[in-house]
Amino acid sequence: AQRLQRSHEEELEFTTSKIEQNFSNYSAWHYRTHLLSNTHAAAPCPVSEQGTGEEDRVTCMSRPQMYCYDLAEAHAATQALSTSVLDSEFDLVQQALFTEPADQSGWLYHRWLLGQVLHPEVDTMTRETTLAREAQMLGELLDIEPNSKWCMLTMARVLQAQIPDSHDERVTKLEDVKRLYRKLVESDPMRKQYFQDAAANVTNIDYPSRVDIP
Repeated sequence: AQRLQRSHEEELEFTTSKIEQNFSNYSAWHYRTHLLSNTHAAAPCPVSEQGTGEEDRVTCMSRPQMYCYDLAEAHAATQALSTSVLDSEFDLVQQALFTEPADQSGWLYHRWLLGQVLHPEVDTMTRETTLAREAQMLGELLDIEPNSKWCMLTMARVLQAQIPDSHDERVTKLEDVKRLYRKLVESDPMRKQYFQDAAANVTNIDYPSRVDIP
């Protein structure tokens, strides 16, 4: 059968439909990171149309290592996403987080988006505005789901990225981060070492810091 190129816009619509049907669809979220990354590539990889086209999608959907990156490294192989695209994607994933806060699929995609916000080509105002908005959203979700481990962990990462230059504000942010990691250790002792390691490496691009948890 002849292989035809399918546009990335059509594939994004495909992932949107799958996500809206099931917010827990990890594969669709992950495939979306591939599509958005390639939107800015010099020569985006073609997506074939042969049969159902599922073979190509599965190939791109089976790379969970994407989510092992630190936030500052998540953008390493991509060009910056536009502000409008970032805003749209955050709006989409927010629906998933409030609907199924215990499911990891949306949180992993949100983490990838946060990495894009820290891309060096993203201007400072966009970065600060986006991080502040996401911190507010996470705070609202924590009011509803105070024991959500994914929400606490994500909030800690957002606060890390927001650590300011002002000494007093810096101390306050670090205390907030430390409090979140302590609560995570208490709520999930099986992953105590992971949270302790994360807390011990509290950094952001401009202001490296360290937080120790006893």
